[in-house]
Amino acid sequence: MACSPARLFLALAVSVLAGSGCLSTTGGSGADPFGGADENRILVRVENLADSDMTISALGPRQRQVLGVVRGRSSARFEIPWRSRDFLRFQIEPMDGAPHTTDAVSLEPGEQIQLFLQWPASRSTVRR
Repeated sequence: MACSPARLFLALAVSVLAGSGCLSTTGGSGADPFGGADENRILVRVENLADSDMTISALGPRQRQVLGVVRGRSSARFEIPWRSRDFLRFQIEPMDGAPHTTDAVSLEPGEQIQLFLQWPASRSTVRR
């Protein structure tokens, strides 16, 4: 069975790109602090001291990850894949108020952090 010149060229181009790492599916080293399922993690404990439900997102250097909704007067626990020492901020979005983004906190894999939600969201605090 003969292959067309176009198919041979395509097969050669794909093998060259794969061999050079241009088709890598691992994302490179240190490019994404949110990492993959087999990476280290950080633990985020959230205490919602307000009556309003709030949506929490983690903001890494190059990516946003929605953690979930924390109901008013309740607590939640989230684990985030985290590869290396880097900065993390939280975006807090109340269901009935203005959103707020916390100051950045430097974290390493394996660390725990606490987020205390208050009303208005700009009064919320992050503690190690």
